[in-house]
Order: sequence, then structure tokens, then C-alpha cells
Amino acid sequence: MLLGENLISTGANEFNAAFTKDMDEFYFSIRHRSDFFIILKCDIKNGEFQKPEIASFSGKYLDADPFISKDGSYLYFCSNRPTAENDTTYDWNIWRLERVKNKWHNITLLSFNTADKNEMYPSVAESGNIYFHSDLESEGKNLSFSGTNIYKSIYKNGNYEGYEKILPASTEEFPEWDPLISPNEDYLIFTSPRPGGLGSGDMYICFKQQNNQWSEPINLGEKINSPGMDYCPSLSPDGKILFFSSYLNSLNFNLFPDSYDDLIYKLNRPQNGNGDIYFIDSNIINSLRCKE
Repeated sequence: MLLGENLISTGANEFNAAFTKDMDEFYFSIRHRSDFFIILKCDIKNGEFQKPEIASFSGKYLDADPFISKDGSYLYFCSNRPTAENDTTYDWNIWRLERVKNKWHNITLLSFNTADKNEMYPSVAESGNIYFHSDLESEGKNLSFSGTNIYKSIYKNGNYEGYEKILPASTEEFPEWDPLISPNEDYLIFTSPRPGGLGSGDMYICFKQQNNQWSEPINLGEKINSPGMDYCPSLSPDGKILFFSSYLNSLNFNLFPDSYDDLIYKLNRPQNGNGDIYFIDSNIINSLRCKE
């Protein structure tokens, strides 16, 4: 189902879905090509989304991919903001904010970030271990999704200890991005353009096996994946709802607009070919576990 039609999901390019612990604030992102990425905040009152506004920590640099820890204490996001006063690299790094008196404060650059590569899409388990995608093995300085892999950094004694590439060796031939780790790290959802999918990028799931290795990826199927790109998975705080973003639909100009107003409506409505945010019952994960 489409989330927040004409308020959250509009004719713009929306993605990400992150709720505070009490479900009273919602964060998502909007992008325009590669020109800007902005994180928006939307208050929730009596179960209804209010008008979105630019998040207090966003709007000056390129920002995206908000993730809120299960206990509500931290908000993680990625940004190309400078890491130091003389930093002119403008690569993407993962940052963390702390919840203090119902506001986000104390921005921190996480220690595993590299100086000249891109770390994006943080997803954090209850253990504090963080999963993200990066183009660490790609050549050149520009962000390249054709060379991204998924990495894990272990949280120990209040700090992150390096990083390691995860997933079976059989997946290394294809790029992967947008990881969602389950709270107890027993499954991982991600997007990949590997052959055999339904569109230009499908979402897949791997389950943690008894030997502590990941299973081979399983396609999430037609209830989620589409002929377009399906990406940015996340969970509601109670784990009952799976959110994702999708270029599910494109404009159908077989039915030409019959007026200027009709044209503008079709260009600005949700499901016009830009990204929108969707949600589905997370029980789909358990049904796929049986196919492992």
C-alpha cells in the first residue's frame, strides 16, 4: 500500500521510512537527481501525518537514509557534509545524533567511515552492530552503485571496530545496497540488480543459518518487487510492518492528457515514475523463511 498519498508519497522522489519509538515522528528523504538530498520530519498526531518539514539537522548538505535505533536513543543518517574544517572531499559518511529532551543533538561521525569512499544506508541491530553499503572496492572517487557491497561494523565497549564485508561469496559478482538488518541479526534484506529479478533492482532476503553464515539470497517476490526499482527497506518500531520505496509505476502516456491541468496533475501525482514509499505486513518475511 502507498504511504501517505499526496502528503508523504507525492510526485517528488521520496524514499526511506523511519519512525521514533512512540510512532509520534516520521522521517523520510526526498531527492532531485543528484542535486539535492534532504531529510524531512513529519509529526504524527492522533494517528495522522501532519505537514512535513525539513528536519532540524538537514537542509544544508546532501542528507539521506535516516534510521532510528529500536530504543529511540539515536538517529543515524548519511551525509556529504565536511568531516573537518578543511575537508573538501564531499564523500558520503554515516553520522549519529542522540535524542535529548525530545530533540536530536550531539552529532557524531562514526569511526569506521573512510576518508575517500562512500558509506551509506545505516541499519543498526539491537546489539549496536551497524550494517551499511559502501563502494570501498570501486575505482575512482565518484559514488558508484555498480561497485557497492554490504558491510558490518561491530559495536563493542561503546566503539565501532572496523568493518567486514558480509553475505555469501556467490553474491560478490553483483552489487548490493540498502541493507536492513533485523533487530536480532537473524535476517538481512537488501537490493540488488542481479539476473532473474523482476525489475532493474529487486529486494532479496538472506537468513542467518545455524553455522552463523548467511543463506543464499531469496527474492522477496511480486508482492514487493516490481518491473521498476525496489529499495530502502525498513521496519516499524514493533516490527510488524515492512516499509520500502519503489519506482513501481511510470506515467502511461498511452492515455494522453486532455488539458494542461490534466497534464500537471499526472506529472505531480504519486506513482508518476519517481520513487514513492510503500508498506506491507512483515509476515511476508516468515513465509519466505520456510523457503530457505
